[in-house]
Amino acid sequence: MPSTTPPVEEIARVLAQHPLFARFDRASLLAAAARCALAAFPAGVTIMRQGEPGTFACVILEGEVDVYVEIPTERIHMATIGRHRIVGELGVLTNMPRTATIVARGDVAALRIERESLMSLTAEFPSIGVEIISEMGARLHNTNRSLAYLTSAATALSRDEYDPAMIAELTHQPGELSNFARAFAAMAAEIQAKERRREEMQAAAAIQQSILPGPLR
Repeated sequence: MPSTTPPVEEIARVLAQHPLFARFDRASLLAAAARCALAAFPAGVTIMRQGEPGTFACVILEGEVDVYVEIPTERIHMATIGRHRIVGELGVLTNMPRTATIVARGDVAALRIERESLMSLTAEFPSIGVEIISEMGARLHNTNRSLAYLTSAATALSRDEYDPAMIAELTHQPGELSNFARAFAAMAAEIQAKERRREEMQAAAAIQQSILPGPLR
């Protein structure tokens, strides 16, 4: 039997599953849902490009997207995110250029909300602005904590005191920083392995030197 639920109700249910909207009251949530539009992106299309203005955000309904950060030498894959995750909200909320490029991994269905719509919502429902600020503050707190762990691990590595347990918690968390933590852990393991091989070769050379006969007199 087909559902009789109005589309705006379906959209509100999807939005409610994301932390950015989860604490909205029902009126605010329905108002946000009413301002969303359905969007479809074929596989391989660039949905958002790093450096461009952040004019809209998307909530993924179906499919996955790849997140890339572009530096002068290469494009770095940061994460793959999927259903019910939101992309582009930072640029929308801060009116800053995009910090990453978003590419459809396969065919993607999404909800699109324009910056003007979100800004008008915060004027109409001040509680939305409060919740957004609270969510962004929580993200900043978590980012700062993660960066502190990584900084401590990098310092320990430079002193030959690094222990993988220092960032084990970060590598098992979702999000872009966990990818960086895993890359850091792999790099640290490779550095430590090379250092061990160097020490083993030095020890072997010392042993070999000790058992060789001394110079003839």
